[in-house]
Amino acid sequence: MYPVIRIGTWEIYTYGLFLALGILAAVVLFRVLCAKKKVADNTYNFYATAGIAAIAVGLFSALLYQSVYNWIESGFTDFELKGVTFMGGLIGGVAAFVALTLLWRRPYFKPFDAQKYDAADERAALDALGEGGDPAEREALRAAIARKDNGLIWAQRRYAVSSFFHYKVFGWVDLADLDSAAESAELAALGEGDAERKAELTEEIKRKELLRLRYERRVKNLAAQKDVRKDFWEIAEIGACCILIAHALGRIGCFLGGCCYGIETDGVWGVQFPGHAHKVYPTNLFESGFLFIMFALTLAALLADKPKGCNLIAYALSYAVFRFLLEYIRGDERGAFIPGLTPSQFQSVLLFAVGVGLLIRKILRDRRTARGGSDPDAGRGGTAEPELAEQSAAEAAKS
Repeated sequence: MYPVIRIGTWEIYTYGLFLALGILAAVVLFRVLCAKKKVADNTYNFYATAGIAAIAVGLFSALLYQSVYNWIESGFTDFELKGVTFMGGLIGGVAAFVALTLLWRRPYFKPFDAQKYDAADERAALDALGEGGDPAEREALRAAIARKDNGLIWAQRRYAVSSFFHYKVFGWVDLADLDSAAESAELAALGEGDAERKAELTEEIKRKELLRLRYERRVKNLAAQKDVRKDFWEIAEIGACCILIAHALGRIGCFLGGCCYGIETDGVWGVQFPGHAHKVYPTNLFESGFLFIMFALTLAALLADKPKGCNLIAYALSYAVFRFLLEYIRGDERGAFIPGLTPSQFQSVLLFAVGVGLLIRKILRDRRTARGGSDPDAGRGGTAEPELAEQSAAEAAKS
């Protein structure tokens, strides 16, 4: 075993090295496969961000799961954050990824039009009514004025906040900021006079024109975008390949680091691990080999698009069965959630159930498609933002 690589005064732990290589390989592979499958930019950007967040959550979850195992093994006497376990990382990472997808909401334009909050007509009516007018009518006018004034204050606050976060061109947009007609007319009327004012007007016109172009471009891009949640299952197919390559490299790190080995054996496949008098099964290498094979098969299926939509199902079912059986020669001493099953076997049963659920979902979806029905995923999560974007563009053009 080579738990530490020494280069001069530097010490590199092989487990951490291969864990980092696995994560890096998964990130690069995700980018390459998304480009190969022509995934839309907004979809890639969202799921790449969600994936990085899921990796962070998964690493902490892996640490927490192993720490809980250690705590149970110590008789609930000493809790310490130490060690990692793959199943814990998988559960935490997938949960975070799914949660981020479900919580995602597509941004949309909500123009801020000051005219909507103009109470000039109500004020004029109140002045015309005079002190001797109908008290109920006067009270109604005052309430209308207060409502519009308060609405204007809150709209300006929201606009100011969104501008502060550089959302001015795709959050609250004051359509008056897009219209430079008044400045152009004043500039033309000045003629040769007041050079300082002319410079101010020229700068203001440039500012508004730039904002208008950015706004219209953003509206156009937004109208062309689609809800990224509709692409979840396509991304999940890619994600299965990425998890497999990361996991396979991670298990090589386990072997070099001298952990996650099996029970003693006298077979030719036995390996002498440090601190053991007898050879043991290199279950980490067995698992790594299996994962590399599954990676090759799922990658080939993804690139050929045949069979379609089976990668995630194949990963869940095959790994659950393999890991369940592997536990019989692994010698997991972390106790049991239920009698007769190691923690990883119990989690494998749950993973297998998830795989069966995904398989049933695919069969039902394929049957509906074969009967001439629409794909249940198509159009899901659709919103009215494109229409709103078009309306905003029209309002901007009018102004």
